[in-house]
Amino acid sequence: MENQGFLGLYISRDRACAALLSGQGKDKKLIGCFEAAVEYDHDTSQAANFAAVAEKIAAECKQQNFKFAEVGVAVDSSFYMQHDIHSEFTEPKQIAQTIRFDTEETLANDVSDMAIAFRIKTSSEKGSNLSVLTAAKKILNDILTALQAKGLDPVTIEPDSNCLAKFFNNFSAATPRNRMLAALSSTNAYLFVFAGENRPIVTRSFPLNDQNRDQLIQREVPITLALSDTEQPIESVELFDSAQQLSSTAANFGIESGPIPAFELITSDPKTETITDKTALAIACGAAMTHLEKEPHINFRNDFSPFMGKRLRMERTLKIASVSVCVAIILLSGYLHWQLFHKKEPLRRLEKQFIKDYSDVMMGAKFDKPGNAVKKLQGELRRIKEVKSGQLSITGEQAIAAKLTRLLEAFNKCAKKTNLNVREISISAKSIRVDGDTSGRPYTLELLEAIRAVGFDVVPQRLASEGGRDIFAATVTIKGEQK
Repeated sequence: MENQGFLGLYISRDRACAALLSGQGKDKKLIGCFEAAVEYDHDTSQAANFAAVAEKIAAECKQQNFKFAEVGVAVDSSFYMQHDIHSEFTEPKQIAQTIRFDTEETLANDVSDMAIAFRIKTSSEKGSNLSVLTAAKKILNDILTALQAKGLDPVTIEPDSNCLAKFFNNFSAATPRNRMLAALSSTNAYLFVFAGENRPIVTRSFPLNDQNRDQLIQREVPITLALSDTEQPIESVELFDSAQQLSSTAANFGIESGPIPAFELITSDPKTETITDKTALAIACGAAMTHLEKEPHINFRNDFSPFMGKRLRMERTLKIASVSVCVAIILLSGYLHWQLFHKKEPLRRLEKQFIKDYSDVMMGAKFDKPGNAVKKLQGELRRIKEVKSGQLSITGEQAIAAKLTRLLEAFNKCAKKTNLNVREISISAKSIRVDGDTSGRPYTLELLEAIRAVGFDVVPQRLASEGGRDIFAATVTIKGEQK
């Protein structure tokens, strides 16, 4: 049984019946079913007995390898009471907001510890006639807690009569119209009157208590027919008895009678041979149809402990989706950054080579910004062109060769006397930097005076003694030029 489906549970005080459907509505198919019973222990709490039932259900599901997406529960009619109450409203939302007040007013009793569900029987301009069902919250909470402890979190907890009505509507070829249906289980009797709508306008359920089934049917069917107020007459009475104890004379009501067609689908199925109470199985099938209930207010759980499974699954899905999106964004940004890095690599190599070439061309000048460097190179190119074309005058910028000639003239005048050692000469467009050393400070000063004597301005940048030599660094410019 690998197909995922919907599990329906019908739970009473000491037993349960389960039905696994492969789908809902027209797609439904009974995959499997079982009955689970425990010995009711009067010396323990009700919660302990429900825990034993839940353990039995979980064990059977595991043994039969039931796979299901959702669970629906039908509770036995002994757990709730039914009341006929009138509401001034016709809209379900308005009725739901006032139903607790209307119930307290009608029953003249506090219902704060009761879970309330209701079904709209008829509506008119004067309001709605309701079938209101009340159940003790503690009993429902004990059932819910026992099931959740075994990993079974029901979407709905409905009255058994409501689930049986869903079974009649969805397990027969034609929806019952203008008919009365009476079904007897091993412990209860269920009577419905269907008029022109899918929902019954009269619903009755009560315990059998070892009553004679023929007598009960002959007594209760006329009462139920009298309670119905239909525009069209009831055309037939349809019966089903799980115990198969009804005689042929029990259906003598003066109108057409016969079996309930919906039961044919489950009584003829070989998988249901081990089920002793087919009415209980029909209720479990109705409980499995959690998505077919068009009236959410018939669900007891909505009133005392709303189902949060869908919300939790949605939050978990959103959380996983959010993490996945974040990871995808991080990976995408990393990929784009890597692509950008590799696309800029040729530009970085070109810039590095440009800085090196710039330093060589501009006589060691420090690279600034690309824009400034381009302007300086353009100026230098323009100056070179002017020098080559003879456009620079002797009073303007001097040729490099002329500057060097005059500088060497100053060196030659005192080189022997000062024991001059020239370490480095750096030439730029407007200045010459000389690094060297002499045999002493007086000789260094004499050298600087000799440079001034040939028409240069000299600005010492460094004067120091080291290893018996006097080290100097000076910037030489033509007299009158801006430094």
